[in-house]
Formats: sequence, C-alpha cells, structure tokens
Amino acid sequence: MSSGEMVNISFKKKPLKKSLDVTRWLNNKETKAVKVLGNAFKAPKQKGIYIYDISAH
Repeated sequence: MSSGEMVNISFKKKPLKKSLDVTRWLNNKETKAVKVLGNAFKAPKQKGIYIYDISAH
C-alpha cells in the first residue's frame, strides 16, 4: 500500500450508520482515533508498520 492511500473497509453484513470505529495503536498502552470518511480512512504518509483496530455494529 502506498503512503497516504485510502484504505477501504467492508463487512459481510452492512454495519449500522455511523457505527464504524477505527483506532491506531501507538504503543502497548496508547491508541489514537482515526478519521473515517464513509467506509475508508487515509493511510499514514510515513512508511512503517501500523496496527489498527476496526469495529462496527
């Protein structure tokens, strides 16, 4: 994946409106909320390995 690229999220079952939540792990104790645009979010510009928690209801 290229830096700054949009990451699209899809589920087998359509989630409820505005229930999609994405957070990025910063370390073992901290996370950061990620801005979601519809069903996608933007990958970081800086190259690296990133871990995300993605959930919806």
